[in-house]
Amino acid sequence: MNPLKQIMDIKEASEKWGLKPSYIKDLCRLRLEQEGKAIKMGNTWVLVKNQPNPSQPDHPKNWRAQKLN
Repeated sequence: MNPLKQIMDIKEASEKWGLKPSYIKDLCRLRLEQEGKAIKMGNTWVLVKNQPNPSQPDHPKNWRAQKLN
């Protein structure tokens, strides 16, 4: 499989997850880069395609939201 088909940019992530591009950029900078799920190449963030929406309650990092339910 072509490895380039396994990545997406901010615009594609925004459409896929229904989130604002600015929010996804913040997620990349603050968390996804440290998790190895995003990298900045020049001025562009590149994300792994097959990851779950990082703002969903079932995402492992959203344990606080799970505790409230």
